[in-house]
Amino acid sequence: MSDRRKLQLWFDDKDYKDSHAGHICNVSVSPASVAIGDAKTGNFRNDIYERRGGPPTLTAEDKAMLATKNKSSR
Repeated sequence: MSDRRKLQLWFDDKDYKDSHAGHICNVSVSPASVAIGDAKTGNFRNDIYERRGGPPTLTAEDKAMLATKNKSSR
């Protein structure tokens, strides 16, 4: 059974146009871990966000770059 006690925060800048919906970063805190994600230059960067939804798909280089944009204490 998963632990449902978690706090998740999203930071957005609605004036920032280079990421989907102005997403900048997210932080998630639970009793088991802390995670932070860079949405601005990672998953929500406009070109990456569009490729994640369909053709053309993410390249190996895209996937390697995205792996550097999220960190967790697990």
